[in-house]
Amino acid sequence: MALQKCRECGHDVSTSAKTCPNCGAPPVKKTSTLTVVLLILVFVFVGLPLLGHIRRSAERYGNRQAESSAQTKTARVDPKLEQTIQEWLTTGAVHSVNVEFNEVRVDPLVWNPLPLENKQNFVGMFSRYFEAKGSTGRVEVLSNRNDQKLATYSVWSGIKILQ
Repeated sequence: MALQKCRECGHDVSTSAKTCPNCGAPPVKKTSTLTVVLLILVFVFVGLPLLGHIRRSAERYGNRQAESSAQTKTARVDPKLEQTIQEWLTTGAVHSVNVEFNEVRVDPLVWNPLPLENKQNFVGMFSRYFEAKGSTGRVEVLSNRNDQKLATYSVWSGIKILQ
């Protein structure tokens, strides 16, 4: 019969006793070896891979964020791209450009007859333009008449021509 200290009062208590004879506190239950082994296995096979995935994701996100902020500080809009967009604004092909909200407003009468490839190039050019202006590369092409979405672009979903 081994003795252990009571966690409440500090008196010696038999390991087979159900309560401390001095204060009545239950004894400290020892964790079984099987429970300890199972917890270690769960940590090794679930916890470590999960932590590795989280770390890798954080590194990728952090690197993208660092690259993005570095590009924002040094990026300039390509003069040819800037000139093309200014021409579109001047001629009315593009009604307005809002860099803060990544929106381009166009007249549907100009947009709708364009071939699919031209619409994709248009959205791609504005994605590069917004990135160079320090925004995300996300683009929404909206009708200047009723705010209807005509096309969208994001890194996650790619280019979607809606009209």
